Amino acid sequence: MKQRGRMTYAPLYIEDFKSGCEDLTNEEIGVYLRILFEIYEAMGPIEFDERRLAKRLNSRPHKARAMVENLICMRKLYLTPAGLISNHRAEDEISKFVSISVQNQLNASSNGVNQNSRQKKRNKFSQSDERQQSDRSHILEIRNKNNTTSEVLALPSREGLSPSEKAQLALEGYRRRQSNRQRNGRLN
Repeated sequence: MKQRGRMTYAPLYIEDFKSGCEDLTNEEIGVYLRILFEIYEAMGPIEFDERRLAKRLNSRPHKARAMVENLICMRKLYLTPAGLISNHRAEDEISKFVSISVQNQLNASSNGVNQNSRQKKRNKFSQSDERQQSDRSHILEIRNKNNTTSEVLALPSREGLSPSEKAQLALEGYRRRQSNRQRNGRLN
């Protein structure tokens, strides 16, 4: 089960891993991966506890200590001043994960605030009864009053037209819009 705020994956850069592990034995690679997974799971450096590591590595404590010390000598792992085992790349990846998680949480919380304000605005505008959206005569009146365009388009009245004539007008309008879109490059 996924834990919130925990890494559920560890990035593996194949070329870097192959070139970095060329001089390791299969056993050392296994120990190295197990310790890396422990670091990722703990979201930071882990304790250098021989018994715990031996249990995780399915070996004896002195063997686990020897393998970890060997990996430290090869600079695959390092000891922090507090005596914890860590890895530079794992620390970088964990810090990236944490910063992305924090940013996602901030985005989620601000998105909720923005959605609420958008909803309020939407409700305010939808409740206004200045005009209905389907009232085209109102648009023409506003254009005539404001004289914002040099040419005011007169919409043909559809009253008294047969259904086939209405369909013909609608088809002409559709074709005109399609040709405008094509001309403006918005249509394939």
